[in-house]
This record gives sequence, C-alpha cells and structure tokens, in this order.
Amino acid sequence: MAERTRRLLAGTFQGYPLLEEIEEFTPPNVEKTMEASRGGRFVSRELMVGLENMTASIVLTGADSAMFADLNPPTGEDVELYVRESWETEEGEAISVKHEITGTVKKVESRAVKMGEFPQRTVELAVIASKRTEGGTLIHNINVRTQVVDLGSGDLMEAHRRAAEV
Repeated sequence: MAERTRRLLAGTFQGYPLLEEIEEFTPPNVEKTMEASRGGRFVSRELMVGLENMTASIVLTGADSAMFADLNPPTGEDVELYVRESWETEEGEAISVKHEITGTVKKVESRAVKMGEFPQRTVELAVIASKRTEGGTLIHNINVRTQVVDLGSGDLMEAHRRAAEV
C-alpha cells in the first residue's frame, strides 16, 4: 500500500465555504457495539449488536463570525458539514476523500485569547448522518434517522427495514 500525504483540505459548513480557516478536522469514527454470546458453547464469541454514537469536530481559525451565529439553530435543526480532502500517493496520484456530515452542534469552544494570534474555535457535532468516500469508493454511509447502515459492502439494515415496514 502506498503512503499518502494530505495536500489540500477544504469544506463547506452551513453554506459557508472554508479553506484557509480549517486548522483541524476529526471525522466520525465508526465503532461497533459488541456483546458476548456463549449459548451452549464452551468458547464465547462477540457479535455486533449495533453502532456507537458518532461525533465529529472541526477547528476553525479566523472564521467569519456570521457563521458561528448560524451554528445555534432552533432545537431540532441540523447543521451540514462537507469536508473535502486531496491526498497524494507516492506515485503522485491525487486521491479525493469526501466527508458528508449532518449533525447537531454539541459545543462551540473558543481557545485562549492571545495577542498576535488568530481567533480559533472548535465546533463539536453529534453526528446524525455520515458518508465517507475515498477515491470514489464508499467507505461508509450511516444515517441514524433512516437506519441506513452501509459499512462499504451494502446496507446492513435494508432487509430489516423492509421486514418492519419502515
């Protein structure tokens, strides 16, 4: 597997374009909830019974204050974060990585104020939907509201939604 280096990081947050403002981005991590199952067996095993809550965060430097005012929508409204990356392989190939995130703002935290430094804020999201693609390949597509759970090899919940008539 070739080493990859991030060359560009851009985004759109609630319709506001971001490029030089993005200092850091932490995408949602997909973590399975596992439970031990023994039954009548001598050796137990773990089975996936769900997925853990997902969070994401973005650290913005010098971002527009109007954007932060839009990050406190009335209860029940979601915010949209779309982050695009370009990675370069050792062979010089550009790989596109896309993160499409819908969530609720959990926290907006300001860093300590110092003279001569740009204002910086960290926005933490409780993720409701997350879709990640790398080089056109789906890595995951998860939507809590619709119960779509595709971990890259098909929707795990499709037959269950159909059986429950959801």
